[in-house]
Formats: sequence, structure tokens, C-alpha cells
Amino acid sequence: MILDGRTLILVADGRKARLFQEARLGGPLTEHPEWVAAMTAGPVGGVHDHTAHAARRDQAATDFLTGLARHISQVFSHHGFDQLILIAAPRALGVLRRHLPEGLKQRLVLSEPHDRVSAGLADIQQAVRALRRINA
Repeated sequence: MILDGRTLILVADGRKARLFQEARLGGPLTEHPEWVAAMTAGPVGGVHDHTAHAARRDQAATDFLTGLARHISQVFSHHGFDQLILIAAPRALGVLRRHLPEGLKQRLVLSEPHDRVSAGLADIQQAVRALRRINA
């Protein structure tokens, strides 16, 4: 474990993502909305058939998460992070894990299958600390 390493924390669902930086292990989190400003899935509209609507919504979420996996790889390398933590809704977490580039998968240290995209900063920081305690 890198004690002084920088950690990138991604919190996501199938439509929205938030990125946080932890400058040192156990330190405070800083949210960086500018790193994901363009990464929101658009609404799926104009469909009255529930089956077609659900299929389009699922495809939009998969497309969003696939693009997000590529995007966070760029953020990770551009900003010199050492570790990655993923916190995402269960389905979103699975898609993200499958689409992370191999080099970034090796830097993934923790993950949690929960939807916390609407959680406050203190709640996310507490979740990260709890993940570390559980996996210590």
C-alpha cells in the first residue's frame, strides 16, 4: 500500500459521475467536477413502449460507463494518481470494471457496489475510510 500516494475516487451510476482526489492516504477528499463536466448521460425520451425505453436506457448507461472508463484513465495518468477507488451502483461497477484499461485495473485498490452518486462529501469520505478498514 502506498501511504503517500494520491488516490482518484470515482463515484458513479449509469447517468452521472463524480471524481474526488485524496492527496494522501486517509486525508481529506477534494471533489473535481471539472474533470467530469462533459460526462453525463443524456435523457432517453420520445418512447412510449416500456421495453424499448428500458433497452435504450440500459444502452445509454452502458455507453456512458464505457466512455467514463476511458475518460478516468486519462484523468488518472494526466494528474499522476497512484491508486483508484470505484464506488458505483452494482451494475455500473461491473461495466466500469470490464472496460477499465488493463494498466488502470492494476491500480484499482478498492471498490464498493453502492449508489452514492448523490451522497455528500462527508458520507463519501466515510465510505472510503470504511472500505479501507474492511479491506485492511
